[in-house]
Amino acid sequence: MNTKDQRFFNAKNLAYLGLLIGIILVIDITHLGYFTFGVISVTSLHIPVIIGACIGGWRYGGILGLAFGLTSFFRALQGGQGLMTPFFMNPLISILPRLLFGLFVGFLVDRLKGKNPFFHYAFPAFLGTMVHTTMVMGGIYLAYGQRLAEMIGGNMEAVRAMVLGVFATNGLPEAVFAAILALAVMEAYDVKTGKSKTASTLTSH
Repeated sequence: MNTKDQRFFNAKNLAYLGLLIGIILVIDITHLGYFTFGVISVTSLHIPVIIGACIGGWRYGGILGLAFGLTSFFRALQGGQGLMTPFFMNPLISILPRLLFGLFVGFLVDRLKGKNPFFHYAFPAFLGTMVHTTMVMGGIYLAYGQRLAEMIGGNMEAVRAMVLGVFATNGLPEAVFAAILALAVMEAYDVKTGKSKTASTLTSH
């Protein structure tokens, strides 16, 4: 393990990761993280991933995104994700997009460090959530579109309409909510940890 790895895997980081993974598991176990509307399953489990990526960058994002994906995968194996359950038994649908989502948000946060809080936190949360929705629904459409059409008694045009509906009625609201929550939580976190410019100004007087 090199020096950079040793700095990352310290007690503080492991504690933060443990807490956030615990939140993901609690939300999942209590069924509060998934909301099913017909064939559509909406999740709020992306929120801890975003908060973690905002705190610790792409490493946090990758680890928490993997945890998010694994909960989705194992829930699909157990049933409980509605009519689309079989699709999430495929790790390319349930795990890979969530892993890439966490890495993507963390990467954006790292690149936008030093910008104002909106661009540093809210923008990565919003864009990351939309990319996550695109990867999951796009993967389902490409891999299982015909099967889904048969399941809903329609054709591929109906499937396309359903996918677009997910973006409009679920993906966009989730992204806006994630942006607002990430901004609020991270501004409070920065004040608490002394990283906020406002806090620094107040303490210097």
